[in-house]
Amino acid sequence: MIFISFIIVEIQTTGIWAALTSVSTIPSLIISIVAPNIVLYIVLQFIIFIVLWFTLYFSVYKLLKNKLVNKKYAKTDFNGLDYDAEYVLTKDTYEELNNNGKYGEIIIGDKKYRTLSKVGEGIINKGEKIKILEVKGNVLLVKKGNKCQ
Repeated sequence: MIFISFIIVEIQTTGIWAALTSVSTIPSLIISIVAPNIVLYIVLQFIIFIVLWFTLYFSVYKLLKNKLVNKKYAKTDFNGLDYDAEYVLTKDTYEELNNNGKYGEIIIGDKKYRTLSKVGEGIINKGEKIKILEVKGNVLLVKKGNKCQ
């Protein structure tokens, strides 16, 4: 019954936590059915559950995460930023180390992103095409589009 409830929870969630938990409960379930109800077996169930859960997390979950990452989107983060595309600045962007609290801006889809130009680029004016080099925190580091090729 517990196993079935974890399967239902896993179907309704996007993570793998419930699946790890449900698989980890199987040995404890078998022990509780087969062994007598004495303290030693109850403690053994908890220990097996915890050890198996951490083992699954650090092996299976990490393995699945690495295998399921699509290589096509290796340079695309979860916000759908395309590092190969050129974007148009909607505000002037300033150099990374000399910005004095001023940030540029680009709009991708319906989201606005703060931008700074990479060191050595200087100010990139509004309307110029840029490419994203990297993401630092909540700021996109950019370079002029024609210099990226």
